Amino acid sequence: MLKKKRVLVIEDDLVSRGLIEAALLDHYSITFCENVDQAELQLSNHDIVLTDHKPSGRPGLDLMKTTSCPIPVIGMSGMSRADIESLEKPSFGGKLTTFLQKPFEPKTLLEEISKGLKSKRKLLLKVLLPE
Repeated sequence: MLKKKRVLVIEDDLVSRGLIEAALLDHYSITFCENVDQAELQLSNHDIVLTDHKPSGRPGLDLMKTTSCPIPVIGMSGMSRADIESLEKPSFGGKLTTFLQKPFEPKTLLEEISKGLKSKRKLLLKVLLPE
């Protein structure tokens, strides 16, 4: 039996957590954290991160700026599409694979996680073989 890929979810809203869990439970091993500080302690044990843009405490995307761990990150937010597009994505070191606008369909979440996991190999090579 293949080991399930591990998804670290940073989300402080219980309703959102429930919806994410329902979408992912049959496909992935899931760990929930309420904030970035909790997530930093568990980051190396996961294959991909799904983070709310504004969980309690520090912004979820701070995780990409403060860690050297080559792990893909999917951002999510209730912000407008224009606000999401205005974020400075290059400052995230190539780790941000996409940004989902809440609410999103479970199928969309599964597709984006699959794409993000495929990008993990590129991130590892970037760390091992810097330009």
